[in-house]
Amino acid sequence: MSLVKNGPLNVLLIALKKGAELSEHRTRGPIAVHVLSGVIRFNADGQEVTLSSGCMLALDREVAHSVTALENSSVLLTTAIA
Repeated sequence: MSLVKNGPLNVLLIALKKGAELSEHRTRGPIAVHVLSGVIRFNADGQEVTLSSGCMLALDREVAHSVTALENSSVLLTTAIA
């Protein structure tokens, strides 16, 4: 669900059920991922990190990444695509 869409800025609320996957992809701009609830596994450029509620990470544009929900999770995704 898009919460804010204003020019290059887009803020999305994403709900993921346990086991859900977002396959590897790239974005045209930088992103910020903030886990609001649950736990996700975030893979980027061959590195894997587990993020739980309250954790946040930022990623530069064009970096291949994927996500797996280890629990039912809510994620706030902010993109800035010019």
